[in-house]
Amino acid sequence: RPSWARPRQHPRGPAMVASVAAARRSARATAPPRRFVPGGSAQTPEAVEDMVHGIAVECAKAASLPLSPSAVAELERSLGPALEAFYTAACAEAKSRGSDEVEEKDFEAVLDAYKKHRKSKGATKGAKRAGK
Repeated sequence: RPSWARPRQHPRGPAMVASVAAARRSARATAPPRRFVPGGSAQTPEAVEDMVHGIAVECAKAASLPLSPSAVAELERSLGPALEAFYTAACAEAKSRGSDEVEEKDFEAVLDAYKKHRKSKGATKGAKRAGK
């Protein structure tokens, strides 16, 4: 075989290839990666996006299992519409009491209504199970 057709070998031979990955030792300060939302919504204020991101990060910290960055990003994407629905319901509550400004009591009323709905929904599930 001509020399140009032979596969090249490492000068030290194949036995010198490391088989175990070494732990990285870096003196650089590490910081969490900056989040980037490629689709971003021009309608969503940056403060709301920061709040959603903060909620997702706190939930990830509180989780019993470690969450991957993609799971945290998915949590952010699902929190957005939930918070929008919560705020829309609070706006409706404010309008029902004749105000154009949403106040803390509007959010509390929406939260109380949600808790009552969940409680009544749980009671009907329990009754169905008992009947079987």
